[in-house]
Amino acid sequence: MSTSLNHALDYHSRGWMPISIPHGSKNPNRKGWQKERWSREELPYCFNNGQGVGLLLGNPSGGLADVDLDYAKALAIANAILPATSMISGRTSAPSSHRWYICDPIIGTTKFKAPYASS
Repeated sequence: MSTSLNHALDYHSRGWMPISIPHGSKNPNRKGWQKERWSREELPYCFNNGQGVGLLLGNPSGGLADVDLDYAKALAIANAILPATSMISGRTSAPSSHRWYICDPIIGTTKFKAPYASS
């Protein structure tokens, strides 16, 4: 069983809705991905060729929210201003840049951009 499929099955068992992301991409690159809902039995067909795993946030995943800390200054103060969470992830260049929360009530998305170009 592929690692992506293992992760997708684990996320699905937590009540989160995984979607496949083409290998090497951060974007699903297909119309209607926001409306995809896969049963546990369908996941092996979605994760069978090295796809990455994305998660639908909000209602489809029981209130799952991601605080994406793209700027170094935001990352530097995250521990001081965000609630504690054991769900922290990222990538090699920014290993703790995502903080995950389950929100109840479910909140809408807000995107903040720094007023400066450098991080």
